[in-house]
This record gives sequence, C-alpha cells and structure tokens, in this order.
Amino acid sequence: MLKESGAGVTLGYAPARIAYMGVRYIYHFGSTRPAADATGTFDVTDRTQLFGVDLGLEFPVGAMELVIGGTLGVVRFSQRVEPTGSTGESTSSDIGTGFVAAPLALL
Repeated sequence: MLKESGAGVTLGYAPARIAYMGVRYIYHFGSTRPAADATGTFDVTDRTQLFGVDLGLEFPVGAMELVIGGTLGVVRFSQRVEPTGSTGESTSSDIGTGFVAAPLALL
C-alpha cells in the first residue's frame, strides 16, 4: 500500500470565459501506523476522500486567466483498526463526515 499519498481529479468548465465551475474528487490512500494499549498492539489506517464543487469568476490576465472563487463540499474520514498480535480482538472501523468551505484561486 502507498503511504502518505493520494490522487484526485478536477473537471472544470468556463462558459463565455466569465464564470468557472467544476467538480473535484480527491482520495488519500491512507497511512498505517502502529499503536498499542493495555489490550495489545494494532495497526491503525486513516483514509480521506473529498467531494467538492468549485465556483468562481474568471478574469483575463494577459495570455492566461485568473479564477477567484471557492470550493464547497464534503470530506469523508475513515479509520480502520486491525490487531497485529494474538490479542483475539476483531477489526473495527469508524467513518466520519464533515463539511468543507475553502477559498479558490487558479491561474
């Protein structure tokens, strides 16, 4: 498994070179770290996904264009805990969801 890496895709559309709109998907492959407590040792894996919509205004800057706007979306966090020894524990997972609002500037 790849550690501390991810991938994503953004699709954008700029009608009449005035406005910009796009969709964004980003996936973080996850990182696995060892953890220990009184019941045993575990591997903890964290993963993240982002689903977003980009909206902005487009301004010509010479041969390029500047897009100023924002991203609105949802982030899905997941965490999986697997025992590494003979602890007799079972694998468990937890999923959380959060709202994202972020500024956007593209050149």
